[in-house]
Amino acid sequence: MKGHDSAIRKYRCLTVSLNHDIIDGVPVAGFVTRLKELIESGFGLLDQEIMAEQASTSPVVRMKESYERIASCQQ
Repeated sequence: MKGHDSAIRKYRCLTVSLNHDIIDGVPVAGFVTRLKELIESGFGLLDQEIMAEQASTSPVVRMKESYERIASCQQ
């Protein structure tokens, strides 16, 4: 979306609640702000190219590759 264009999008609601007897609101506000930034940036999501590659690979091949990675880490 550029400028002031409108678009229909899916969205999720997230609620964070805390007990002010246990924790001050300032650190939580910083946490929620950072969490919002990470969600909006898509941090940690797989690149579309990787997702397409994984979708085209059979589950058996992916399982074999996973076992090989685990075995190589244990050596």
